[in-house]
Amino acid sequence: MLPALRAFPFLIHRTLPKPTLLLLRRNFIHLPPPSQVRCYASSRHQQIVRELLSRIDYFITVNQVEENSEEDKVDAAQEKVVKYVSAQLDRAFQRLPRPHETFDHVISLLMDRQCILAAFAVYEKMLSMGILPSLELDAKMLALLVKILPNDPAIALAFDKIFTNPEFTEERLTDVLEVMLALGSPPSTIIHTVNRFLEAKGDGYTPGRRILAQAVESQVQSGNLQEAFDLLNNNDSDELDITSPVPPQAPYVALMSAISKAKPGDNSAIETVLLLMQEKGVQPDKALMNVLISREIRARSLYRTFVCYELMKTLGSQLEHVRPDGQTFASLFSALNNLYESASYKRQKHTETAPILTPRRLFYEMIAAHDAQKNDAQTSFLIQTSLLNTALRAIVFKRDYAAAYIVIRSFKIYEQGIDVKTYYAVMKHIMSRIYWEIKRRRKLVGESRWADRFLGIEAHARIHEFVVDEELGERVLAYGRQQPFDLMQIIARKEEGGGNVEEEKKTKKKAASFSKLSQKTRNKPGPRSYSTPTVKMMDGDVPVAPWIRFSPEPLERILRRAILAQLAHPARVQSEDEDEGGSDDRSWSSRISKVISEAKAEMLPSRQNGKGS
Repeated sequence: MLPALRAFPFLIHRTLPKPTLLLLRRNFIHLPPPSQVRCYASSRHQQIVRELLSRIDYFITVNQVEENSEEDKVDAAQEKVVKYVSAQLDRAFQRLPRPHETFDHVISLLMDRQCILAAFAVYEKMLSMGILPSLELDAKMLALLVKILPNDPAIALAFDKIFTNPEFTEERLTDVLEVMLALGSPPSTIIHTVNRFLEAKGDGYTPGRRILAQAVESQVQSGNLQEAFDLLNNNDSDELDITSPVPPQAPYVALMSAISKAKPGDNSAIETVLLLMQEKGVQPDKALMNVLISREIRARSLYRTFVCYELMKTLGSQLEHVRPDGQTFASLFSALNNLYESASYKRQKHTETAPILTPRRLFYEMIAAHDAQKNDAQTSFLIQTSLLNTALRAIVFKRDYAAAYIVIRSFKIYEQGIDVKTYYAVMKHIMSRIYWEIKRRRKLVGESRWADRFLGIEAHARIHEFVVDEELGERVLAYGRQQPFDLMQIIARKEEGGGNVEEEKKTKKKAASFSKLSQKTRNKPGPRSYSTPTVKMMDGDVPVAPWIRFSPEPLERILRRAILAQLAHPARVQSEDEDEGGSDDRSWSSRISKVISEAKAEMLPSRQNGKGS
């Protein structure tokens, strides 16, 4: 992260005194309400701010240093960010007639990236321009100081002044607590801050559900489980408040989630929470069910995970707010990826497996749940890139390349961009499988493996010496980008194949390896070149700008090649040819299309079956 938190003592003596003094000397009581110093931005204003934030975020990514770097390097990197942000703000202000909200957005970004020096520099610039910060921003800046000077009484006094202002609501306190959590503040600091807020509001003030949820979670993290139960039991006056935007289940969900993380085996505590909900008449919701699902995943029980999912579907058929959402399906796909065929799962005796779904079926239910939902912001969920990436990882883990192809097509159906994580999910699996199949000892001389057929090389005695490295990964990516596209093109170099591959392709014998396949399939040149990340980008060695999106076509081609390598297994080729009466004119392309069509029928409901084909 930039900057490293260990550099805080160094920052205090070098750069913080002036903005810190400015912050602590301000009279927070007499600040005007935010509504008097804020105004709504035009669409042009918003576009300029988005571009500004993207440039700053990318600059921080490119210039970040390792956490364990020397202090001089950390300090130099921070100063570089300070200068860049200041220059970008000066340039942006020439086009922004009302820069008030710009400061809020920029400082929030710098806080998220933990660029503390730059955040204070922008705050100081804001004050020097005569712009009054909002109460929320002042409180966030104090949250930074709490991390640096946790026991400073001046900071506590400043917080009290902010908390007593009637304009400072629980929603703003929640944002401040999120800053503290992002900076790694201990739970005791969170509890202390919440208590000061409640004291500042006076006797008789009852915390809302959002603050109550944060408070009970911090109590559990501090080891005060009983205090968390007492807090929840004694502050329930708004449990039936239908006007609150926060659901009544929120504090209970937070408590259960904290217990699951801090005490995974404490089932009695979970039962106590459920009984407390029953006593107070609080019905379960999807957030609570998602916590139960996550708890079973942590316990590495795939069966009970899907039992919770089946229960969630049953309740959801009657109660719309309990239906599975994006988090539900992301958790289930992660469970299939990590638990489905793990060693511990194989050692267990599974007498009941009915609830456990295959990745294909789970994908079908996810799409069906999304398409069947109403356009209600409270209950609906979106098919997003991150969710599709999670599903993709689980599916390629099962070596189901036809299903993976359907997932890639789904990005287009739901208008989601392909990012570097999408490519990483596929390429990591492909390259790992190639490595282990090439290097693993073969029981039979000339044994044909999937990796051989994928690369287009002939199995030979010294095939284990074949080099699987970054260059090979780039050749696989180049195969997906080629124009015109040749499905049968040899990916490996000719000299690496262990024989005259071109001569072998001309033989009339049945294919015993990929290099002997005679049918070629070509597509017409595409209208544009395709964009793919490099191997270094996927490994995280080269930063990728957050707005960059890549082409899906190379991934589709690589997956079609992977399907072909499966279909071209010698035993499978011989069996299919015998079933077809030994016909040699059947197109490999049509065989691949048939496999993909079968996957599509299993994974996409009829409403989507005609799309993205």
